Amino acid sequence: MANFIGVSADYDDIQGTEYHPNLMPRVCETIGFVSAVGGSGTSSAALALCRIYSSLFEYKTLYLSLDYLASKALIRPGSVHLNTHIQGREAIYSLLFENQSIAGKLIRDDFGVYCFPGDKYRNPLHFLAEEQFYKLIEVLEKSFDRIVLDIPLNCTLSTCASELCDSLIVCKGWQEDRIAPCNELYNYLNSSREGVIAFAPGFEDGDTDDIYGRFGAEVRSLAETIEGR
Repeated sequence: MANFIGVSADYDDIQGTEYHPNLMPRVCETIGFVSAVGGSGTSSAALALCRIYSSLFEYKTLYLSLDYLASKALIRPGSVHLNTHIQGREAIYSLLFENQSIAGKLIRDDFGVYCFPGDKYRNPLHFLAEEQFYKLIEVLEKSFDRIVLDIPLNCTLSTCASELCDSLIVCKGWQEDRIAPCNELYNYLNSSREGVIAFAPGFEDGDTDDIYGRFGAEVRSLAETIEGR
């Protein structure tokens, strides 16, 4: 599970950055990360792409994990206290059912990547119904340049979340026992839709990090492929 290292203790106030009809429309693209087998580096690669988008491409980027326990792992730094902030489920509820502004409901890491605050025990995004998830993405697209989805296959939203993605990245991992099933997933997705990209780290032990996190060097190249550069 991804870990937002160095998350600010305060909510980021993004008042005024939302879409307004009299301004140029914001064009948001959604990138999803999937894998056929756990432990293939999907979350690490997704988070690295977010940080590269935010730092190098200067895209306003949102990271959304649909993993059951992802939110618990996101809020690990001691500077963030769950009992002093709006819980993730309350922030999501206010966007879906109360038509509130997104301002003040997100936190950022040191690279400027946005995410929802963590719920104390489980990730509220994991339990949304499909209609709620579609509505949430529709709301969030008005405020971001890129939304990166971390999509576990055991999530009931995996199919609809994947269908929303402009680009879908299949993480193959670097271990031999993961490559074959991931190849099968890639072949299936690639035969049924456009924008599917295979991603496999270029090292054996999986321990090489750079400033953007694990797989950062490989993901920089992946970002250029996604963006057509």
